[in-house]
This record gives sequence, structure tokens and C-alpha cells, in this order.
Amino acid sequence: MAKKKRTAWQWFVRIIAGYEITIVSILLLLLIVFFSTLEQAEAGLYVVKQRYYAFDAWFVQPELRGGLVPLILPGAYWVCVVFTINLIAGGIVRMTALFLKKLDSPTPKLAKFTKFIGIFISHMSMATLMIAGAVDYHLSSTTMLAVSEGESNQVGESDEDVVIEVSEIVDGVSTRVHVIGNDQIGSMILNGEASSFSSRVKQKTFTFENFPFHLEFDGWYRNGRVLPASERGKEGDGPVVDGMFVRAAELLTISEGERINQYNQSVEQSKRRYSRNVSASYLNVVSKDGESQQVVLFDNFRNPSTVTMDGKTYGFRICHRRTILPFEVALRRLEVQKYQGSLMAREYVSNITYEIDGGKNKAKISMNEPLRYGGYTFYQARWDPLTADTELREKEIAKQKEAGKEPSFTDDTRFQSVYQVVYNPADKWPEYCVYVCGVGLLIHFVVKLIMFTLASFERKETCEK
Repeated sequence: MAKKKRTAWQWFVRIIAGYEITIVSILLLLLIVFFSTLEQAEAGLYVVKQRYYAFDAWFVQPELRGGLVPLILPGAYWVCVVFTINLIAGGIVRMTALFLKKLDSPTPKLAKFTKFIGIFISHMSMATLMIAGAVDYHLSSTTMLAVSEGESNQVGESDEDVVIEVSEIVDGVSTRVHVIGNDQIGSMILNGEASSFSSRVKQKTFTFENFPFHLEFDGWYRNGRVLPASERGKEGDGPVVDGMFVRAAELLTISEGERINQYNQSVEQSKRRYSRNVSASYLNVVSKDGESQQVVLFDNFRNPSTVTMDGKTYGFRICHRRTILPFEVALRRLEVQKYQGSLMAREYVSNITYEIDGGKNKAKISMNEPLRYGGYTFYQARWDPLTADTELREKEIAKQKEAGKEPSFTDDTRFQSVYQVVYNPADKWPEYCVYVCGVGLLIHFVVKLIMFTLASFERKETCEK
């Protein structure tokens, strides 16, 4: 009997629900994770996330040790999209078609249903897990919240998202503030002219309706140092502006930054090295009649760089995207436990107070035990001794304990704790998806075991007859 030819729709479903796409998608994701992990050590986390995992990263060519790998990979976001469609098609369309096809067989309908239900549940849970990743990407936000002992804070700053503030300064106060967001300057940060270590990038222009000028960014440094003109002399040093210039510095990766941060905790504040990438840029402020004034922007400048135009003063500064939390977090005490004979922290625990239902609630946050509240998750990211005298601090805490008092701190004994605060509507989805997938696989394996056992008994009875 000749086989019935498949229709175009059947071929389409066969392709998108096929195991071939499943296998290729998994292999591609493994390669993407492998190369992005290696590249992160040189380029840093922010750049790797944008190159490999961003929505607009259609294709990427891995770069290792300053050279390009002869391999073109699709962006991880779109591989996940294809994989999710494949899971849904395989779980709903294909499984439903097979179930309906088996209805005409003499097997009881309940048996047919139990044969497919386990795999269907597993497919849907994995598809939901992929959707949770999309929700995380598009709707979640991350900020760093720094709180000193005896103080409270509810304003966090992003470690990654850099923004530019443009304002008119009146009586020393910034007014009419316009923010150039990270989404507008992201391509400028990533598309470097130099090596992946210095990352000075091409010029980019921004115009404004309410200001009598436009801006031309001429040289953005993902990690730069602003130095006095007397130290200029290395190849690649930027031009001198107002007695200073910008020099590119090697990018710090996350692991390097953490190691430097740990090193910094054993030295005085005044002797510290930089523990993170510090952005810098040359900015040309061009008036409507073509007159240009150049200023230097630096992430570590406390005050904006200024120009005067038409009798008004305008300020420009690099800062990090700020997030205002709906409640305050107060740090009562930071407990730091160090490895024996070492200055490296083994564990640090924050004793905090936060609002709950209009009242105050006490909690602890440690490296492995985050706090979840109000849709936010607080992770213990790092700690900072600031200018504290550690020995004096321990003595003061011991005295206060003997007196039965709650520890209090001064500028000479106060530590600071930094939390990574994550808002993610799909925070618990992956956990639930793993549970549901486990249930689905358990149902499938149990059904298969029962069917195999029953079939064995039937064969045995047939042989005995």
C-alpha cells in the first residue's frame, strides 16, 4: 500500500517540530556559552552580553586573544526563539496530531492519553522556561544599592548602564536636565576603533530642540583615566583639554574587578586602585553658528563639565542609570568573617531593616541567602571598609556588646555593604518549570514502566498457552 503524501502544512510542522532543530539549537547554545565565557575574560561582561545575547545581536563572530575565530554564530536570543517554537510545536502540534492518529486504534483512550501526557507536560515546562528568559530580558532590571552602617538608602545605581546628563546650570543647580540613555549610546560604547582593551570609538552626534547646540562625542573610552597634561606622552593618549587628557586603560573583567576589590579592602582608601571600569570621553559642544568647545567627561568627576554659550552655562556629566526603590533599606550592622590568617572575606552578612506593611522588619542578607521582598531580590554583592579602622571597630563593638547596647558606628568604624537588587517578574518561573518538568518526566517513565510490565505479562501468558 502506497504511503499517503504529506501536505505542505504537514511538512512545515514536521520541520519546525523535528528533532533536528532541537539538536542544532542545543549545540549552538553550547557553542555560544563556551565562546562567550572565554571572551568575557578579555572583553568584560557588559560587552559579551551585548555581542552574544542582545535582542539586536543577529550574528556574532567570537573573538579570542585579540583575533577573530573563523566561525559565525547566530545570536543567542534568536536561537532561543527558534528553540522555543520547536518545543511548542513538538509539544502541542505534533503530540496532538499523534494522539489523534492513535484514536482509531483498539487501545483504550485513557491509555493513549497517559502515553503522551508526560512528554507534553515536559515540553510545555521547557517552553515556559524559555519564555521566562524572554520576560527576564525585556522586563527585569538590576541596580546596585550601597548602604553604610547606621544609614539607609533607596536609590541604586547600575554598574553597567551608563547615561549622559545634559543640563542648564542656574545658580549652581542643574535644571532642564536631559538624559541620553544607555540605549542611545550603547552602540558607541561597543563599536571600538582600537583593540578590545582600550575601546576608543568613533564620533557620534546628538541634537536637542531646547538647547542651542548639538553634541559630538569624539572618542569614548570604556575604561579610561584622566591625567594632568604633564604626564602625556604615551602613544594613544588623547588631546589636552583644560590641562588634562584621557588615557585608555585595560578593561577590567568581573573576576579581575572582584580580586582588586578584595585587595583594596586591605589598604587605605587613599591608596586604592580602580576596582571597576571608569568611562571617559571627549565631547565637542557645537553651537548653531558652528563654534565648537571641547570638554572632557569622566565617570569619577563629581561635578559636571561646563561650557558657557549665549550667556548661559551648560553642564555635561557621565553617570550611571539610577533606580529609586519603593522602600528604604537601613543597614544596622555588617558582619565580616575572614579566612584564618588572611584579609580575604570568607563570608559577610548584612543585618538590615526594611519596610513591610507600613512597619519595620528585620532581616539578614548573606552571600548565599538573598532577601526577596516586594518583587525585588537583594543579593549580597560586596562590602567596603571605607575609611574604617578595623581594629578600632572590633574594640568598639566588643565594648557595646558588654554594655548590652546595639552596635553604633562613626566614620572611623563604619563599613558599607553593596547589594545587587534585581526586579524580575519571572523570578520563580525557572524553579517552577523544573518541578513541573520533573513531574512530567516521572509520569512518562512510570507509564512506560507499567506498559512494559503489562506487555511482559501478556507475552508470558501467550507463551504458556
